[in-house]
Amino acid sequence: MSAANLILAAESDGLCLALRPDGRLSVRGDRAALANWSDTLRQHKPEIVEALTQSASLASHWLLHFADHDPLEVFTTPAASHSEVLALYPEAIAAEPCKPGAIAERLLAAEDETSIRRWLVSIGENDEGAAAELLDLCRHDNAAKGYFLARSVSVCALEGAPGDRQPRCKDYRPGPISFSPQKGAAR
Repeated sequence: MSAANLILAAESDGLCLALRPDGRLSVRGDRAALANWSDTLRQHKPEIVEALTQSASLASHWLLHFADHDPLEVFTTPAASHSEVLALYPEAIAAEPCKPGAIAERLLAAEDETSIRRWLVSIGENDEGAAAELLDLCRHDNAAKGYFLARSVSVCALEGAPGDRQPRCKDYRPGPISFSPQKGAAR
C-alpha cells in the first residue's frame, strides 16, 4: 500500500496524521485506532513523512515575484510544488503559495501610499513604525485602504492635470510620521 493510501486509510479509521513544525510525525485519534495502526505507521513512517511533506508543499494558487516587473498571481491545476511552478515560470525569482486575490490585497499604489503618508503628516502623526503598520494594514485590507484614502482626500487637494492621481497636500511637511494603531484607525 502506498503512503498516500496508508494516510487515507488511517484517517478513515479516525486518526489525524500531520507534520509538526520540526518535521516529526504527529498522530492523534482514538486509543483503539492508535493501537491498531501503531505498528503499520511505525514501519512506514519515512514514506508517510515524505508524503505529508510533499502534500503540504503543493498549492493551486501561487504568487510569483520577478526582478523586472510586478508580481503575478497564477492558478495551477492540479496543484503544483514550488519547484514545478518555478519551472513553469523560469523568469520568476521567487514563488509563494497564496490565497486567491493575493495581489489585490498586497499592492498599494505608490501614489496611494504617498497620499496616506501626507495625510498622516497633516494630522500631526510622526511615528514611522506606526505608519508602516498602517500601510501594511492597507496592503492587506481593502476596506482599511479605502477608509484611509478617503481620509487623505478630505485633507488633501488634488491639483494638476485631469487624471493626475498624485495628491498635493496643502499642509504637507516632510519629516517623521506617526500613527497610533488603535482598532486600526489613526488618531
